[in-house]
Amino acid sequence: MAQMTKKQQADMLEAREELREILKPGDVVGVIQRHVSRSGMLRHLSLYAGERNITWLAGRAMGDPAKDVHGHWVLKVPGCGMDMHFATVYNLARTLFHEPGTVGEDAGYSLTHRTL
Repeated sequence: MAQMTKKQQADMLEAREELREILKPGDVVGVIQRHVSRSGMLRHLSLYAGERNITWLAGRAMGDPAKDVHGHWVLKVPGCGMDMHFATVYNLARTLFHEPGTVGEDAGYSLTHRTL
């Protein structure tokens, strides 16, 4: 993975702080699957907190920029053989709520997902 610039790091931290104001542990993140590749190895997912589209912020916070595809912000999520909606929200929760050096409850389970 390439080194991030100070600007990219600052953008990532800013997005995380903004998302922590929107999402709290126990909240539900809605997931819309916009596209699946023919091979099934790539999905385009949009994330929502209530009515608010948080895809762009989530991508920025996780270091995986969102793209505007056919008028919708999406995260391009590679992989198959598991629930990619769950995996994306799990990664978002760990990004937002994990405290380095702590042992115990897994922060990845602090958000739940619902397929929309």
